[in-house]
Amino acid sequence: MKYINLEEALYGGQKYVLAYKDSVRAVEHDKVTDTCYEKAELLKWSPERVIKALFFHTNLEMYGFVLPEFGRRFSPKKIFPRILGISRTQSEKFRNHLCPEGMEYGTCSPFILERSFSKDGFKGIFIHDSKYLEDTIVDISIGGIGEKAHRVSLHLPYSIIYKILYHQFGDKIKKMDLFE
Repeated sequence: MKYINLEEALYGGQKYVLAYKDSVRAVEHDKVTDTCYEKAELLKWSPERVIKALFFHTNLEMYGFVLPEFGRRFSPKKIFPRILGISRTQSEKFRNHLCPEGMEYGTCSPFILERSFSKDGFKGIFIHDSKYLEDTIVDISIGGIGEKAHRVSLHLPYSIIYKILYHQFGDKIKKMDLFE
């Protein structure tokens, strides 16, 4: 693993991350990874220090979910009725087979391109409130497409993910216990 220039690691629509450049480091890993478990093994970290970004959509709207790799299944049928205020039947319409613009499976990042909120029905991002990880340095993918994107990620305190996104997108970003 080696540190690389943060500005060069970000994509055009992610430059808003630079407002927190003193807390964020871009890294290039020695190997390609596709999962949180692969990255945790590569870093020799516990899996919960590797953060995943999941995106669920219907034909009309998309939501992002940011959480540590707890090894728990993320179940929209259980979680969406509570946090989105929809019925269980409505929650079953959400699918996880599209990535936001500029990402592919294995590189999904909470740091979506700025223009993503203005198109494709993007409604918001929910970040799991994990008090014990707040000041812990975590690894999160930065997005992108291709082999290099599967090797580049960011290291930052977990709490900074929320701060960066809230600073940029305001009330479209929510922090809550996704599993209560």
